[in-house]
Amino acid sequence: RDTSVTGVQTCALPILKPAVYIFFLVSYVSFSQKMDSLLTKNMDSLYNEAIEVWWGDEKDIDIYADALIKKAELLSQKSAFLKAYHIKSLVTSGEESTSYADSLLSLSVDLGAKKYEASAYFIKGRNAYDKRDYKVSLENYIETNDILEQTGDSVRLGYLVKDNIALIRLFIGENEQAITIYEELLDYYKERESWENYYLTKFSLAVAYHQNDQFQKSQEIVNSALPAASKNESFTYYYLLSAYSANLYGLGNFGKAIDSMKVANSYFKELDDKTNQAIANYYIGMSYFALDDIRISKYHLKKVDSIFQSDLIVYPITRGAWEKLIDFSKKERNYRKELYYTKSLLKVDSVINENYRNLNHNLQTKYDVPNLILNKERLINKYKNRSKSYIIISVSIGMICALLFFFYFRNQKKKYKAYQKVIENFKKLEDVTLTGKSASISDEVMDRIASGLKELEDANFFINPKANLNQTSKKLDTNSKYLSTYINRNKGKSFTNYVNDLRVVYLINKIRTDLNFRKYTLDAMAKESGFTNYEHMNRAFYKKTDISPSFFLKQIQKEI
Repeated sequence: RDTSVTGVQTCALPILKPAVYIFFLVSYVSFSQKMDSLLTKNMDSLYNEAIEVWWGDEKDIDIYADALIKKAELLSQKSAFLKAYHIKSLVTSGEESTSYADSLLSLSVDLGAKKYEASAYFIKGRNAYDKRDYKVSLENYIETNDILEQTGDSVRLGYLVKDNIALIRLFIGENEQAITIYEELLDYYKERESWENYYLTKFSLAVAYHQNDQFQKSQEIVNSALPAASKNESFTYYYLLSAYSANLYGLGNFGKAIDSMKVANSYFKELDDKTNQAIANYYIGMSYFALDDIRISKYHLKKVDSIFQSDLIVYPITRGAWEKLIDFSKKERNYRKELYYTKSLLKVDSVINENYRNLNHNLQTKYDVPNLILNKERLINKYKNRSKSYIIISVSIGMICALLFFFYFRNQKKKYKAYQKVIENFKKLEDVTLTGKSASISDEVMDRIASGLKELEDANFFINPKANLNQTSKKLDTNSKYLSTYINRNKGKSFTNYVNDLRVVYLINKIRTDLNFRKYTLDAMAKESGFTNYEHMNRAFYKKTDISPSFFLKQIQKEI
């Protein structure tokens, strides 16, 4: 039945019960009265109140945003629209927020209003972050930071920007840079007694040290915040507990890691926090694997895959779940599952590359993309052709074996060439003296850092597993930012990679020259060289030499 003025057929509206009608009427009247009250205020007062509401209790912020837009339309002034667009872009999300932020940016540039220009970039960065476009997000946050450093406006926004930049650095593995920012933020939040932000920053700082394989240092940070967070019934307690559990895994206390991570994961389920659920299941699964409980390990690692398949949520560290599931399938000769997880891992890498593109250059993988693609095709063909005759299968197996032997010997030859290169170019490998000048640091400071580092290198400071950027900068009587900048610009690497390279050179020299050292286990060699464990040493050694430390050791022993 056509009941509309426009002639479009509509549905009959349900009849409201009296109580419901009265509720909506009262709500509408209350809203209208609130709006009228806000519109009586001058623009500056209305805007300042809106800012305080946004920083504090956000439940009434929408009406302030609407009132500001109406007020700006009434006044028809650019400066009024500047304030209205600012609040509206803050309280909305997605494309709507970005649209208001673009209008804010255009208007602020036109009026030369740097404070609002900074806010526009910040909001655009926040929206890009929500879309997981971390490259664009980081670019906008850096623009915000640059403007704030020039103008000195909005200390609160400045620290919020730093917090977000640190978080992105954490995601892409730039742990040293994240640590520097988080330590500054800790002082800021503590001074203002902003305890929730303080505990969250402690959690993020602990994660940065954990990702740097500094599990003991990370645990000390967690332990300094966990009791207070628990006492204050802060939601951050469970995030700190998850970091505590991850460190227990890193330190080899697998049983306790499982128990505490399960408690944290229960909270993440209540929040429907899929990212941290995936991370929790990854550590639980890997802990069960370390305890040789393959069945339960598979159960939890499959949870990681399930979360990814439903929400496309992946944190780079959980990539190892698919590698492990592929290994399980291979051992079980379950080619269908091996194919499935290989395809899933390719998809995971695609999402990681999309989310972190052009940012994470140090993501070390056991299964690189070309090999995964080749392996996928091999598995597809193998699975499709299972019905072929035994003769064809036998021939295929023979060809595969021949190819495997060929690739094995070719790989061994490649490794041996890499080994010879290490031996022949050891002096070049050993030369890690930094040269060059940095435009942002004075020559005097540069020279002091260079000479100080030389003394520390001669004293083998790097064999201390706790050697980090902050500790080393204090020994050099400089700050961590200068030292980090100096190494980055003059050596083209992070402080962590610089120290790891020194440890690798030290390890090579010890294996070549010290007979007793060659009798050590690989774990003992790792600790003697300053690495936290064998895996840490293996990654660093392979990265610098293209061979593993075990292969290098075997070749040295053969030649004696």
